[in-house]
Amino acid sequence: MLPMTWVGLHIVNHRTLRNRDILACIVLADNLGYDGVTLNEDVGHDSFALLSVAATRTQRVLLGTAITNVYVRTALQVAMGAVTLDDLSDGRAQLGLSVGHHPWNDLYHGVGMDAPLARLREYVAYIRKAVTGEPFDHEGSLYTGIRARLDQEPVRARLPIHIAGEGPRILALAGEIADGAILNISTPWYLREVALRQVRAGAERVRRDPDAVDITSVVTCCVGEDRQTVLQNARAAFIERLSGSGAHIMRGQPPEVRPELERLRQMMHAGEAERASEELSDEVVTSLIAAGTPDEVRGALQRHFEAGSTRVLVAPFPRTRAVIEQTLQALAPDAIMCE
Repeated sequence: MLPMTWVGLHIVNHRTLRNRDILACIVLADNLGYDGVTLNEDVGHDSFALLSVAATRTQRVLLGTAITNVYVRTALQVAMGAVTLDDLSDGRAQLGLSVGHHPWNDLYHGVGMDAPLARLREYVAYIRKAVTGEPFDHEGSLYTGIRARLDQEPVRARLPIHIAGEGPRILALAGEIADGAILNISTPWYLREVALRQVRAGAERVRRDPDAVDITSVVTCCVGEDRQTVLQNARAAFIERLSGSGAHIMRGQPPEVRPELERLRQMMHAGEAERASEELSDEVVTSLIAAGTPDEVRGALQRHFEAGSTRVLVAPFPRTRAVIEQTLQALAPDAIMCE
């Protein structure tokens, strides 16, 4: 049974959802009692535009980016978008920032990824000053000679900023300068053994209270009563992750599991993705993908809380409107409270 803590929805769209579908799912999440909704962006929809529309159609749900890429907007543009969203939502906005990755940064936006952690650090510092609405100066390696003031009145002087990433250094940076860390490819083992320790170390290094830093797990979920279909979907989700983010998947698993994953990666590189999917064990699949009946998936989400997460974002798979709506209904916090 899920503890009554923070549970939200994360929507990923790779040509499977229209903008109207995304908005409908956000409204449903709000109506069902979810605590927040975050949107990925990559190179599809504009998250600030969609969330601003959602702000006018929802009442209570937090609205956040996960993530806004700090290489493709200026820091002032990010601050402008965040303050606009915060105003439209009456103070329900949250920024999720990170550095993107291949192929979006280089092949789509045409930008490199030089000094990613330094860039993140400066963006957070700049945005912190800009969103106050007060005049501010800024001297950094990216932006110099800044003498500015945001030309709109903010709802609040401090807007939550979370940093997304799984690597030890970016997690430590989140602990040092952000309100929270967001992990998108993570297992309870990695949360407990690596992520939580790195966030706490970063916070303690600058004498912050580590418990003041939220830890958010984005958990891919395949929910249903037909176990064969659910596991088939979970395998597809895992193979997709292993293909696109193999290094992150490997790092997030206990050492004894990595040889199996490396063997499967070699199969995929050799063009044997179907065979790799067939040989992937159920235990490894469900270590990363929450799969099963609603109760089984709630149990998987519970393990993320037990490992140290303070927030969990449910990411339904497959990524269609029907599946997202079914998943929201099956895992609805209001339904859990009534049990």
